[in-house]
Amino acid sequence: MKNLQNFKFTKIILFLSLFFSSLSCFSQGIEWTKDDRNSIYSEYLDALTKYKNITIDQKKSIALDCMKEITKKYTKKDYRDLIDVELERIQEATINTSTKNVGVSLSDVKVKEEYSKNDSNTFREEDFSGMWSSEIGDYIFMAKDKTYTCKSSSSRGCMNDRGDFVIKGRGLTIESNKSFCGWSNGRFTIISISSEEIVLNDKSNNRELRLKKIK
Repeated sequence: MKNLQNFKFTKIILFLSLFFSSLSCFSQGIEWTKDDRNSIYSEYLDALTKYKNITIDQKKSIALDCMKEITKKYTKKDYRDLIDVELERIQEATINTSTKNVGVSLSDVKVKEEYSKNDSNTFREEDFSGMWSSEIGDYIFMAKDKTYTCKSSSSRGCMNDRGDFVIKGRGLTIESNKSFCGWSNGRFTIISISSEEIVLNDKSNNRELRLKKIK
């Protein structure tokens, strides 16, 4: 009789052990674990590496906020069931939200990201294409035929100038019967280019010229 009671007791202990073990495994399958959170944090930290103007501390803060947003908004199962295109869109939206939460302007990030191509030391005529304004006058660069026009009412500049422009590496050369609207011999170093602004430096006198894109 005593042996039977011991056997039943052992079976109960074994059953309870298996039961609680199953609950633990089930819980780990549906709840965010520490490893899951670390994985999401690392995923977003990697996604932020392309933003060169953000400090490492800012990236860590944004990635941490992204992790909190994801684990708060989605269950582990729902997140795992998302397809790649959904994950990409969620990642972009979450980074947008988290950059605002930590006080980083994403619009500034995007503009500065465009400047990263300046590291290549190579520019194209297409980068200048369009209408730009400066303190001297308005410039229209036509990349297709590599010509430009300049109109200004400023006494410092020219009333009407036109000619050709050539880009080689970081160098811009203006070829016209007149100087580049009063800017010396028309030879410039391209400092930077973005969709909003071109910054040039006059090689002859080290003066800076900024051209703002006209919408």
